[in-house]
Amino acid sequence: MSETIYTDLLAAMEERYTQLTGFSADEASDIGIRLKVLAQELADCYDRISSLEAAAFPQTSTGVWLDYHAQTRGLTRKSGVAAQGILRFGRSLPIEGDIQIPEGTICSTSAEPVYRFVTTQTVTLSAGSLWAEAPAVCQTAGQGGNVAAGAVCILITPIAYVESVTNLNPFGGGLDQEDDESLRERLLESYSTVSNGTNAAFYYQQAMKYEGITSACVRPRNRGIGTVDVVVTCAGTEPSPQLLETIQQDLAAQKEINVDVQVLAAQPVSVPVTVAVQPDLDADFEALKESLTQRISAYITSLGVGVPVLLATLGREILGDPQVENYRFTLPAADTAIGEDQVATAGEITITRMEGTV
Repeated sequence: MSETIYTDLLAAMEERYTQLTGFSADEASDIGIRLKVLAQELADCYDRISSLEAAAFPQTSTGVWLDYHAQTRGLTRKSGVAAQGILRFGRSLPIEGDIQIPEGTICSTSAEPVYRFVTTQTVTLSAGSLWAEAPAVCQTAGQGGNVAAGAVCILITPIAYVESVTNLNPFGGGLDQEDDESLRERLLESYSTVSNGTNAAFYYQQAMKYEGITSACVRPRNRGIGTVDVVVTCAGTEPSPQLLETIQQDLAAQKEINVDVQVLAAQPVSVPVTVAVQPDLDADFEALKESLTQRISAYITSLGVGVPVLLATLGREILGDPQVENYRFTLPAADTAIGEDQVATAGEITITRMEGTV
């Protein structure tokens, strides 16, 4: 209940009572108590009406109400996606026999928050070898599983003769459950770019329905008249062959006659960033570097297929950290153009302190 609405209603009711009777309603009187009770109930009604008003429109609805609006357009909120990568299991010295590393072997990071990863395939560390690699997936869906290289270093499931585990490359592809703003954007776009079953909007909206697909670009006549190429990405990582095939079959079944449709993975374009920053006097520079690295990586990862990396926007992301007072780029030296069949990915990110700052 809004306290302001309650106060305004009670004041208006007391004033009107005085106008009609010539007497003021004492707070402890029967009339005074009745007015308070009525004002509370009316204020509750105001709040409920305001909530229903917000829920009635896709521009202002949230949560389950936004899901209901999306369902009327054939859209559903995308679930979180678990990060994937490769784990390397090793020994310091070779042994004569083979070592089986079974599917379901669990490993984890050491730093908080701890993320666990499980292997999805049985592999063999062959006799005489020092290491073997196995594909793995994070047990927790979300972007938190996109850990850096070397972060996975604890072997939770004991395996005889295996001494260490690590990931030489970062885990990627992890996505949080679609938030209200992302779902709202897709929903409103479905109103503004109406699909008629044959236009670019149709192919775009069909591709964007799939879990993990964060961006798509439709390229009509890319291979000549009667062809349509649909380029997709999973937050900068390549969708699995199974997902590409599923989308391909879906579009092939629904496309118009005599159209050759092809679903392709966007080609990643690594964008390295080297920037010198001027922190404020109270900043912990090491912590600031980590925070800025995450900011820059998240910004580049959020870009869709064919979207360029703009220095101005990248600079705004850096200045979005209240501990940064100024910055200067070395790389990239200018805006980075991205082709219609490409997607930007974060390359090596180097953050230094600006000369002359403490």
